[in-house]
Amino acid sequence: RSPRAIVLVTVDTLRADRLGAYGSAAGLTPELDALARDGVVFESAWTTAPLTVPAHASALTGLLPPLHGLRTNSPDRRLPDATARPYSTVAEVLRARGFATAAFVSASVLNGSRTGLDAGFDVYDDVAPAAPGALHDAERRGDETVAAAARWLAGADGRFFLWVHLFDPHAPYDAPPPWGAGAAHAADARGYDGEVRFADHAVGRLVAALGAAGHDAA
Repeated sequence: RSPRAIVLVTVDTLRADRLGAYGSAAGLTPELDALARDGVVFESAWTTAPLTVPAHASALTGLLPPLHGLRTNSPDRRLPDATARPYSTVAEVLRARGFATAAFVSASVLNGSRTGLDAGFDVYDDVAPAAPGALHDAERRGDETVAAAARWLAGADGRFFLWVHLFDPHAPYDAPPPWGAGAAHAADARGYDGEVRFADHAVGRLVAALGAAGHDAA
C-alpha cells in the first residue's frame, strides 16, 4: 500500500546515548522514546558524515558523500540541478508520484538556495544565512519550526512528504525555561542535555500536530 503521509524528522547533533531507546536512564527524551516503543529501533546505525549538510544530503538522496558530492558544510558546493545529475532526491521521487512535499528546517546551514536540498519540495521553509563573519549559523528554535510545519499540516490535503529539521542540541546551548540550564551552561553537558529535552518537546508538539490533522504518528 502507498502511505498517505511520510514524515522525516532529523535532529542535529543528537547523541544516541541521550535517548532512552538507546539505553539512557536520564529521562531526557520521553517523546522520542514513545515513538521508539511503537515503532522499529535500528540498533546499528551510523551517519554518513558528522556534518549537517553531507549527512542530510545522504538522507535525501540515499547516496554516500563521494557520490552526491557534498562532503562539508561549505557554501561553495551544492546539489546540481535535477537535469545535471543521474539521481533523484526522495522529495523529487515522491512529488512525481503525487505527494505534496514540504520541508521546515531550523538552521541556515541547510538554506535551500545554498545547498540545493530544496530540490523536489513544493515548500522549503528555511532560515536566512547568518551575517558575514558570524561565529555560528543562524537558527530558529524547534518550537518555531514545528509551529510553521503545523500550520502547513492544517491545510495539507491528500498524500504528503514532510521533513522537519531540528537544530536545538547544536552549540551554543540556550534552550528556554524550563528546559534550559541557563547561560552559565551554554557550552557544557548540562546545557546540552537541556537542548535535548527541548528538542524532544518539539517532537512531541509535531506528533500532536499530526494527530490534530488526522495522522497517527505510529
